[in-house]
Amino acid sequence: MLLIAAPLVNLYAPLAADPAVPAGEGRSLAELAVPSIALAAGVAVFSVVLGYVPGRLLGTSGSSGPLVFALLLTPLLLPRYVLYYAWTLVLSPTTPLADGLRSIRQWPSWWV
Repeated sequence: MLLIAAPLVNLYAPLAADPAVPAGEGRSLAELAVPSIALAAGVAVFSVVLGYVPGRLLGTSGSSGPLVFALLLTPLLLPRYVLYYAWTLVLSPTTPLADGLRSIRQWPSWWV
């Protein structure tokens, strides 16, 4: 999440300070390309690390391989509406998480 949020904050922070300045104005190609390449590399490394654990479990599971495979496949078999419902329960404006985020004065009012 940090790998995605940090470049966006870097891009939109000047807009919050002065909305008349377009994003990226006055920045060289290198200043714009380096964070993008770093973000892509970070996402790639994170994906490999995240996929290594289930791959290692499947590779070393031996006779319990089908059970481990079924457990790893279960989240993919859930209907989309179940995942959406679970996601909205966590991010609903009436949850303790939203109350805590709303109490922080640094966040813009439209964020929460």
